[in-house]
Amino acid sequence: MALVLLKVFDDPGAAQVARTTLAAYGIPVFLFEDHNPYPAFPMIPLRLMVTEDDLEIAAGLIEV
Repeated sequence: MALVLLKVFDDPGAAQVARTTLAAYGIPVFLFEDHNPYPAFPMIPLRLMVTEDDLEIAAGLIEV
């Protein structure tokens, strides 16, 4: 199971909405950098990753 990048988010709220939407459709989804250990740098991009097999469907669901 190889993970691929679906989308990069600057807004944590939008990233969580996308993550929840995909999970509701049964698509395994992984959000990297979802915990920022550096509060002095609040704009760390969030990477939404899915499996290669789910990439096309996931992209259609969140309109990448």
